[in-house]
Amino acid sequence: MDNWTTEETELLQKLYIEDELELLQICHIMKKKCKVITSKLIELDIVKYKNQVRGTGIGIIPTSSENKNTTESKIDKISTPSKITTVIQILTGINQVINEVSNICESYSKITKQINKTHPTNPSK
Repeated sequence: MDNWTTEETELLQKLYIEDELELLQICHIMKKKCKVITSKLIELDIVKYKNQVRGTGIGIIPTSSENKNTTESKIDKISTPSKITTVIQILTGINQVINEVSNICESYSKITKQINKTHPTNPSK
C-alpha cells in the first residue's frame, strides 16, 4: 500500500481538478505509478471507476462535490486522451513488452546455464 502525505494528496487534487492534467502527466510530476494515482483518485471520490480517469479513455468526471458522493453522477465532462497521451501510452506499453522480453531472456539464459552444468555438451572421456 502506498502511503500518501497530506501535501501529496493536495497536489494530486490540484493537478487533477484545478489544472485538469491527464493521468500520465500527473504520474510524471508526482513520480508515482498510474495504478497508484488512479487508486487514490477513486479513494478520494474524485472518480468512481478507473476508466473515468482523464487520459485513460472515455469516462465521466464529476466536477462538483455533490456529484462526487452520489451513485448516479451527471455527465459533466467527457475525457478523451490527447494524441500525446496516446503516444505516451503506446511507448509505455512497448517499454513494458521490452522489459518482459528481457526478463524472459534472462530466465532462459539461467536455465541454459543450469542445463549445461548438469549435462555438458562435450563430456570428458
